[in-house]
Amino acid sequence: MKIVRYKVKGVGRFPIDMLRYDASWPSTERDSSIIEHSLIDRAIGAPVCLETYSKGPTKGRWESFLWEVTEIGKS
Repeated sequence: MKIVRYKVKGVGRFPIDMLRYDASWPSTERDSSIIEHSLIDRAIGAPVCLETYSKGPTKGRWESFLWEVTEIGKS
């Protein structure tokens, strides 16, 4: 099974439920830290790298939270 890597970017709290919805996880400890800080500070704007074994991110659902999927790659 291939891993799909993608980046999301937005402002405000990270939509944490999207990790469950897309069966994803942060790619690195840095990405985890960005997510955690967004839950406290609410304003990040930094891209977050995520990974999943699923078909990939659900762009429309990310956009409903005002977060954009900026890159998708497979490995």
